[in-house]
Amino acid sequence: MRRLIVLPVLLLLSPPVGGLAAGDAAAASSRTPRYSVQVRAVPLAEKADGLATYRALRDKGYLAYVVEAEAAGAKWLRVRVGAFATRREADSFGRTLSAKEGLDHFVTEASLKVLHAAGARALLAAPGALWILDEERDREILDLADAGQGDGNGLLAVRPAPSPDGRGVLFVYRDRLYGVDLDAGAARMLAEEGEFDAYFHGQRPLRLLWSPSGRYVAFVDFVDFEAPTSLWVVRADGSERRCLIDNRDPRSQSAVKDFIWHPTEDRILFIEGYGFGTVSPGGSIHSVDMDGNETPVLATGERIQFVGPMRIDDDFLHYGKLTFDEQFIDATRTEERLPISGL
Repeated sequence: MRRLIVLPVLLLLSPPVGGLAAGDAAAASSRTPRYSVQVRAVPLAEKADGLATYRALRDKGYLAYVVEAEAAGAKWLRVRVGAFATRREADSFGRTLSAKEGLDHFVTEASLKVLHAAGARALLAAPGALWILDEERDREILDLADAGQGDGNGLLAVRPAPSPDGRGVLFVYRDRLYGVDLDAGAARMLAEEGEFDAYFHGQRPLRLLWSPSGRYVAFVDFVDFEAPTSLWVVRADGSERRCLIDNRDPRSQSAVKDFIWHPTEDRILFIEGYGFGTVSPGGSIHSVDMDGNETPVLATGERIQFVGPMRIDDDFLHYGKLTFDEQFIDATRTEERLPISGL
């Protein structure tokens, strides 16, 4: 049995921002926000002035954000407010905003992205921050720009992973793994930079797996090609993060290449093998429980490796089997399965 490592968890929480700043939040939750209201545009050399307007609006509870753009050969900082499904909604809000705050406005296309929607709630990515929109109010739950992680424009490209019940969302941003609880209106860092590296050149798909009930999250710490990888699990609330399969020793040459939750949620089935070389796409199949106790399931042969993607269907674990020729140049794949009751 390998050594089980349990680490303290760093929670990154941002206080909610009050006020229904984006107009009809229910409409924004159910439809993609396409419009915002622009209230300032300053040359980039006067960035501090534009940011002051942005912060003043955000402090009042408005869904405010900034974008940088180039026009007529000059670079500008633009301050925008709100998330609206229609131009009419945005224009109505803009007139109210101008009368209340004394700012000029015009309607423009929004630089926003809905990462996930569940009922009347939506998780919205704006440059620099995450927001939850619902019927009661819009809340900023994570300010990434002020956390020293750049201007946050990369948020618009993140790929979310919703929980089985749709009330939680996982996403990766700048080599940090975050979890969002839509009901609680909170975002937590589940794995921080240095422990988690999503820089993978497209060689391997990034896998963030919720457990069947949504209580736990499993992930590997590296997904780069030819990198030793370890298997981790953490509760969805950010507690009890632990390394179940530890390949972090510099001498390790092993990689966890695929994994899946057992339906009982008390163990994880995974494929582990030699982490280097193009002739090692797979490995052996193992099982590990939540205390780090590992049990072999299927061992590799001289010219046989087991590969993913693994899936569970009709009470069977499905996986691939590669049989290499004598030169280890070509391999034949067959689809195999095992009864899940025996694993």
